Amino acid sequence: RAALGYEGLKRRLWAFVDRFGQNRGFGAAEARAYISALADAAVVERGLDLASALEEALGRAEGLLRSAGPSAVAEDARRAIDRWRSLPRGKVPAGLLSSVPQPRGRPPRMKTGLTAVAVMTGAYALGLGLEEAGFSVAAAVFLDPAAARNYRLNRPFNSALEGMAPPGEVLAVSGLAPGQVDLLAFELPAEPFSTAGRRMAMADPRADAVAYLSSLLERLRPRALLLLAVPGILTARALPNLPEVSAWKAVLRVVSRAGYRAAWREVEAADYCAAQLKRRVALLASRSSLPLPRLPQPACSRQPSLATSAPWLTLAEALAGLRDPGPSSPLPSAYAEAMKYVPGGGNWRLIPAWLRDKVMGGAAAVDGGKTGFFRRLAWFEPSPTLVAHPAGKATMLIHPYEDRPLGVREYAR
Repeated sequence: RAALGYEGLKRRLWAFVDRFGQNRGFGAAEARAYISALADAAVVERGLDLASALEEALGRAEGLLRSAGPSAVAEDARRAIDRWRSLPRGKVPAGLLSSVPQPRGRPPRMKTGLTAVAVMTGAYALGLGLEEAGFSVAAAVFLDPAAARNYRLNRPFNSALEGMAPPGEVLAVSGLAPGQVDLLAFELPAEPFSTAGRRMAMADPRADAVAYLSSLLERLRPRALLLLAVPGILTARALPNLPEVSAWKAVLRVVSRAGYRAAWREVEAADYCAAQLKRRVALLASRSSLPLPRLPQPACSRQPSLATSAPWLTLAEALAGLRDPGPSSPLPSAYAEAMKYVPGGGNWRLIPAWLRDKVMGGAAAVDGGKTGFFRRLAWFEPSPTLVAHPAGKATMLIHPYEDRPLGVREYAR
């Protein structure tokens, strides 16, 4: 019953936020901050749990919108946010998330007898997914030495390699022969192709990963390939002097020349019921002599239908029942001061002008929404993409209630 009640509440919250869309003066971020400010006040002053506080806040906002229109909502939001700035919030109150459905238990791991090699999967999140899907990860290759050390601590009997280890070495530590690897899981680095970077594509040394992929396909001869990349790869040019060749077409050519047929599309992690917004290009390929795997259909949606019956999971649902957030990155003092002005769901636009120019620096004059700058998360939305540096001014992931970045164990949820 609690789960059904919260599902209806978050759909109403999203409908209210979407009503303001990309408005310049009072947009979706301000609408989220308005609801969060009202809810936090109810939590601090009257001890309400989160669902009750959000229900009350939303009822007030919806009623005002119906009776007086968007301008009245914007004016009430300014007062609510000013009031929020003086709230003695402190730590998350005990029982705050008691009315929010806790994460569903993980299904028992299947035993499929299938083997996988996981390459450049960050901190091994994709590898964990493979394990839960029933794959035995015979070898893992990490670019980050810290990730490799962490893997060895948690998987002391498994093989971990660092850097772009020679394919022969990968094959040797896996204990498999060419053609015996069922799946090669490979994540391309984001930096050469992301719209947030310089987009040097194949001219970026980190894009050597494409050639590395080619060598692994040739030597390992896996039965299937799972390849993930940031969406920016679809529009990035392969090389500055070859504007007509896209980076993604160059990757597809590598896969095809190795003797694989491929199917791909953009996917959103939240659509597969992760409490995180993370868009990726997902490619599944198989050797030409084998059936082509199919990408699974989404199971969750921001606008659920008969095809996707469940709404997205929110940050509150992901963190419900978690007692220890784990260590978090330190927040520079100037940034911490700025975040005292930003309720959940808001960002840099809510920082007073006298302080905004100081903490934003030259970024304040740069075009674009800059939605990640000085961003505090909202309980009732999925988290944005989890980044390596959640305390950076452009990549901030500040807790909805406390003045700190998300902790390690919160990331793990």
